[in-house]
Amino acid sequence: MKKRGWIILIFIILLIIGAAQDDEKSNGDKNTKSTEKKIIEDKKEVENIPVEVKEKTVKWNVKDENALENGNIKKAIKLLDGKSKISNEAIEISSLDAYKRPWNYYGKIVAISGMVAFAEDYPPESDLNRKFGTDTASNITIITEEGVIVSLLSPISSIHINRDNIAVLYGYIVGRGELVKNNQGGIETGLVMIGTQVYN
Repeated sequence: MKKRGWIILIFIILLIIGAAQDDEKSNGDKNTKSTEKKIIEDKKEVENIPVEVKEKTVKWNVKDENALENGNIKKAIKLLDGKSKISNEAIEISSLDAYKRPWNYYGKIVAISGMVAFAEDYPPESDLNRKFGTDTASNITIITEEGVIVSLLSPISSIHINRDNIAVLYGYIVGRGELVKNNQGGIETGLVMIGTQVYN
């Protein structure tokens, strides 16, 4: 009888240990599912952040106005990813004011109009095409009524943009840059924009 009693006692202990392990596993599964649910919810919250909020969180380089060196081109390209029509978000601004203080317009989609000085596409394997992730990148440069030179770097081809026509450039201002040579052999500085839409 004693032997049988010990066997029953051991059996009961094993049942208790097994039940405790099952509870621990169940709680672990619940915690894992809860964590996974939270991660998914957090991801959805990030994805649902309005574009204007994302734009405000971008840290633009306001110390260096040189568009080719300040890193703002990369930031603008990232913000424009997946956005082809941006004209409805654009604000019309003074090109002269923007030239003097480009940092005041960082993070804002602007519209600047002027006469097309030149429009050209970049080679498919150029650095600009690699940055845009395309093979149709272009440079469309205008001269505004205020006499400001503005170059728009874009992932879209300039094939339909004609010289001496009036064009409206839409995009982000990213700084100033040395853009064109003048008749004296010097280089004129102008505004540099990154955009995905041109009205010509």
